[in-house]
Formats: sequence, structure tokens, C-alpha cells
Amino acid sequence: VYEQLLRERLLRVRAEQDAFSLSSEVVNAQMDALLARSEESASSTEPVVLTPEQLAQKRQEFTAELDRLTGWTYQEYLDWVLHPALLEEGLARRAEIAGQSLDLWKTSFDEALANPKVVRKYLDFSQE
Repeated sequence: VYEQLLRERLLRVRAEQDAFSLSSEVVNAQMDALLARSEESASSTEPVVLTPEQLAQKRQEFTAELDRLTGWTYQEYLDWVLHPALLEEGLARRAEIAGQSLDLWKTSFDEALANPKVVRKYLDFSQE
């Protein structure tokens, strides 16, 4: 949990420095795409398109399973899991477009997390 909090904090700082953000619409669209992918069969090469009713049903099923397994709400999952994952992916892809290899970006990010000076700098979570 501690490492994840630091990771999210560093991601937010890097995103601010790069003027990079994700709207709730982007996060929700990615979640909908994940839910739709869960309907795809192993033999299918075509993406599945769900009707709004089917998508609502998938959200309800996912929310019920999420609550059963973790006690989290759907929104908590989006905020605590999906948003940080998409933020990290977006920052990494942005660095890649700028010419930095994905491996180098991930290595430098992980090294920053392992640096005691960086950790001390981001230990204050009271501003969250």
C-alpha cells in the first residue's frame, strides 16, 4: 500500500510537470472497453460491441464481484486502480513518442521510487 501511494504521488507529479491529464470520460471509456473485452471469446478476432443495456449489466456484475472480493465501489476501483494504471501508461507512451524507450522510462521511474530523497519528498500525503 505504501509503495502504491508513493507510486501514485510520483505519477501525479510527473503528469503535472508534463501537463498531462486524464478526464473521467477517458477512464470510463477504458473501463467500458475492458468490460466489453471480457465478453470476447478466445476464438474471436472481432471486438465485441455491447448495447448500453449489456454494458450496464456488465458494470453491475463487475461491481458486485468487486464488492464481494474487496469491499470497493466501482468508483473506488476507477480511482485507485484504473486511473493510476492509465496515467502511468499515458506518461510512458508520451515519453516513448518523445524518443525515450519504454524500458528506460520504466527504469527511471522505478529508480526514482527507490531513491530515499524522492521518497522523503513525497511522504506528506496530507494534501491529498
